[in-house]
Amino acid sequence: MSLLSPLAIYGVRKAEGYNVVVIFLSADFYCRPPLFRKGLGWHKMAHYTSSLSSSIRSKSSSKNSDEIFYESQGIEAAHIVELLQKEIVYLTGGRDKEGGPILTFPMHDGPVSFTQNDIYDCVQYLSHIPSEESRHQGFTVIVDNQYDTWPDLRYLLAILKESLQGNLKRILVVKTSLEERPRRLSVDLADKLQYVTLKYLPTYISPYQLTANLGGLLPFKHCHWLQNRMDFEKFMKEARTASVHLNNAEVQVNRAFAKEGASSPFASMRRRHNWNKSVMSVPESVITDGKVLLRQLQNDGESAYTREEDAITTLDNLETQKQVKRVIRFLEHKMEQLCEIQEAKSKSKIFSQEVIDLQDSMKMVVDWILGPGEKLLASMTDIGDSCESAEVLRKRHEELEIKCAETYGNYAELRHKSEEVIQENESFSSNILAQRDYMDTVCRGFASRLERRKILLITSVRFHRFAEDLSSHLDELLELLCSEVKVEDAAAAEMELSTLNDKCKEIDSLANQTLNDGQSLLDEMSRPMKNSSGVDITPNYSNQIKHINKSVEDLQERKLRCDELADVRRLKLQQILQLFTCERDADQAVQWILELCDVMVKSHTEMGQTKEDIEKLQEEHKNFESTALGTYQYGKQLLEAALFLRRSLRYSLDDNNLVAEQLERAWKKFSQGTMERATRLTLLAMFISSSDKILDRINQVFTEISDLVENKFRRGAELRKKYQPICDVLFDDSLETIQMGKALLDRLALPVIVADESNKNFLTDDNIASSTIMASLQKLELMIAELHDYWNELLRSDNTVLQTVEVNPQPITTAPIAPFQTKPASPSRLGHPTYDSISQEKNTLLGSAMSPSSNNNFVSTDGTRITANIQGIPAGNSLDIFPIESSPYEHNMAGYNDDDLLQRLHDVSIV
Repeated sequence: MSLLSPLAIYGVRKAEGYNVVVIFLSADFYCRPPLFRKGLGWHKMAHYTSSLSSSIRSKSSSKNSDEIFYESQGIEAAHIVELLQKEIVYLTGGRDKEGGPILTFPMHDGPVSFTQNDIYDCVQYLSHIPSEESRHQGFTVIVDNQYDTWPDLRYLLAILKESLQGNLKRILVVKTSLEERPRRLSVDLADKLQYVTLKYLPTYISPYQLTANLGGLLPFKHCHWLQNRMDFEKFMKEARTASVHLNNAEVQVNRAFAKEGASSPFASMRRRHNWNKSVMSVPESVITDGKVLLRQLQNDGESAYTREEDAITTLDNLETQKQVKRVIRFLEHKMEQLCEIQEAKSKSKIFSQEVIDLQDSMKMVVDWILGPGEKLLASMTDIGDSCESAEVLRKRHEELEIKCAETYGNYAELRHKSEEVIQENESFSSNILAQRDYMDTVCRGFASRLERRKILLITSVRFHRFAEDLSSHLDELLELLCSEVKVEDAAAAEMELSTLNDKCKEIDSLANQTLNDGQSLLDEMSRPMKNSSGVDITPNYSNQIKHINKSVEDLQERKLRCDELADVRRLKLQQILQLFTCERDADQAVQWILELCDVMVKSHTEMGQTKEDIEKLQEEHKNFESTALGTYQYGKQLLEAALFLRRSLRYSLDDNNLVAEQLERAWKKFSQGTMERATRLTLLAMFISSSDKILDRINQVFTEISDLVENKFRRGAELRKKYQPICDVLFDDSLETIQMGKALLDRLALPVIVADESNKNFLTDDNIASSTIMASLQKLELMIAELHDYWNELLRSDNTVLQTVEVNPQPITTAPIAPFQTKPASPSRLGHPTYDSISQEKNTLLGSAMSPSSNNNFVSTDGTRITANIQGIPAGNSLDIFPIESSPYEHNMAGYNDDDLLQRLHDVSIV
């Protein structure tokens, strides 16, 4: 159950000639059926309530101590309690829809016979209970005359008019039926008098503002209301009396402390305790009664005299609670003020003694600083000439600071206490502030000089420590610089150079710190110093200044000398490091060239099968050779730089010469291999080109002679005359090409690079190239044999009719030759004689000294010369294709003896 529901308010704006209507309903109103939620401007209730509450608070807060007490206007409930108990008229606390109070004349058993004075007194008393704002809204009077309780309404209307006067807004006479409406009673109240039934009564007043006997929901018991009203008026009387009592007590306190002299704190406390018992008991009793009354009003308002859940708190009840709260707060405030006055009077006696003690303490602090403190500080002027002596002086100064710590603590405490005293009582602020400012000046000046002395000693300790460290580091560096440089490799040289640089950096850092601290020390000693009175008391630091300047100059001279020696040693170490780096890179260049030799021998072995393949391989070989040449030139430059560095450092040149010899030997070996491979590629290209051209010419001769034979050409002499020179040239060119192919096979069987000191042969064998060459040789020998055979047949005919001989000039397809297989013998073809017989006939016709060799190899004087030139061996020696072992050539000079052969092959190709 909600004990105190918030009020919901609705109303309308004031219009011309109409009063503002305000109706106070509980929050449960919104949970009621639509009939009870409909009204005039109910959505504007919140705005009007807030403005009304704020105006009430502002007026109540502006009241003085006399206005907060309830004024009975000459009549109280206790005076007419017997009349009020007769229940002539009720003030239930309800409000009509315009916000005006409601006076209810209830229904009684039988006709009533109250006198006009009784009715007037009750109405007059009840009409002054609502607030002034509520009274201005106008009273609504309800007369419950359903059973003719009030038979004569004329005198009742006259009493209402006289007692309420202008505050009467309407009179609602409740009847059981409107047909019983009497004739008009009064002309003056005709516009305010209305007859209604219980059914139409909610049109003017909400059911939540009507009592149960009128069909409403507002609980009300007149006996409870009367008791609360009498208790409230009694409390207000007692509160007024307690307020006067407190005012008199305040006057007594002021008089008592004015006459009282100096007394002990114990006597003051006892007197205060007795006074509290006698004076504070009266208002405390009244406040206790007021709180009881307030709880009673709150309970009645929350329960509304019933235990129903739809309880409604009336505005009159709330206003009564506010008045009780204001009176309680007023009395409590008066009691607090009285206690504060008594406390202030008691403290004022103690405060003066505290001020005297404070001033004495500040004087003691100032006297110690100007006396013993000044003497102790003035006796310390030395800064020390070494780190140990400066450290001793610094520790002695710390002892002085410890002695001053107690005085500093008293000084800080006195400053804080003086602030509290000034805040408590400003009457003593001028004297306390003057003495505190003087104490501040003296203490801060002494503390500043003490701190300056501390900084001076700390700087002196730092300077001498850095100077000693710098001196020791300079000694170490000088010892290092005077020693010989002994390094074995680049890593040792780099480590030595790094060590030297680190030492130099550390010395530079120490030198900067020493110089900065020395300058700070000189600046600090050059500053003037004054005591608390402003007198100059700067010590004489001339000797100390000379000592600092001399120390700095000596260290700078030593450092300059060490820097010069360090530059020389650093340059030498850099040259040594560069020397080792150049020779290391030169060794790497030699290793790269040797690796390129291995790559050339092991990977660059392909010779190609066609002219296009050979040209591509030649281009790749040129790029490969240019890469190696760059490495060789880079190694030579490194060795030249290393040679220059060794001569500059006066080192032995043996190591440089050894690496240079290795580089030249590696390059010579690489050049030997590249020249040999280039020569092989060139010879192979020429061999393939010459072989193809000879085969084409042989096919052409076969074709022409076959055409003449088919055409029955009978002039043999002319035929021989025409084709004998051509055949002779073909035979010679083919012999040279065959010899060149055989020599190339022998060359491929030899190592690309001859054995070096390590007795390592770089051998390679391109089986594909050898197979290609042998296939070409086989094809060329076979075609020459066929041509030689055919030509001999033509010569035997001796001017007879030529017999037709079947000739096939098409290229002969040969089976591929397996690797490391000797050149196969030329197969017989078309029933022709063997190659040996053809060769003998050719030698006879051409007059050439030819002898058959094993495996169909042609050997002649010219061929032997050509082969010998290619192999680099003397002419006339026997030439065998296999086995591969033969005399090695020296430094790849065989290529230089092939110029005549290359020229001849070129001429053959042109022909």
